[in-house]
Amino acid sequence: MAQQTTDPVEALIDRIAEAVIRKIDERDKIDAIAQAVLARLEEQQTAASPAKAPARTKRPAGKAKQAQARRPRPRQEGQPR
Repeated sequence: MAQQTTDPVEALIDRIAEAVIRKIDERDKIDAIAQAVLARLEEQQTAASPAKAPARTKRPAGKAKQAQARRPRPRQEGQPR
């Protein structure tokens, strides 16, 4: 606690400073808790699927051509199967 002052302006400044310090401390605590939760979730995710590779969003370069080669070509008139 701050020392008692007789000047009302000084007292108001002290109260505001204490409130700001409390808010900063609360935010630091919340941030520490959030960091711990995120770390715990990451640990659980890696423990649940250690052999699983990350999902790919694109096919590797050769796979698209392989998939295209497997598709049957559209038949044109007069061509046998």
